[in-house]
Amino acid sequence: MDSILINIILSLVTGVIGGVISGLYTGVVSAKYSAFEESRREILKVLRSINYDDGKYIQGHEEDQLNRIWLASSEFLTMGQKAAGLLARNHYGKLVANISGNTKENILSEQILMDFQIEVREMKINKLGLLFGINEK
Repeated sequence: MDSILINIILSLVTGVIGGVISGLYTGVVSAKYSAFEESRREILKVLRSINYDDGKYIQGHEEDQLNRIWLASSEFLTMGQKAAGLLARNHYGKLVANISGNTKENILSEQILMDFQIEVREMKINKLGLLFGINEK
């Protein structure tokens, strides 16, 4: 009778400990996924706030607004999402160079904004980075 009771108690303790550990791990993975999605949405928000008219950026391209893209790319990199971080930084560089080259003679390309938005929308999460914090090479 005592051995049955001990086995039941050990099974319960093992089950509770396993449940707590798996619950915590699931919470961490969910938080990382949410952070990835939030950073992605932040970039899209900044890009969509840039109003484009007659070859000129007319609103939403202030430096503090564009820097939110750089900060989101840093978030990707610290989360183990190297491809997403580098993609965001690459497009950020193109966008800033395009905006700083804005003159009456040099009409800006709206295609840069469109390409950036498409790539951010199609951005895939690195599952190894999500689950284990492993950065892709």
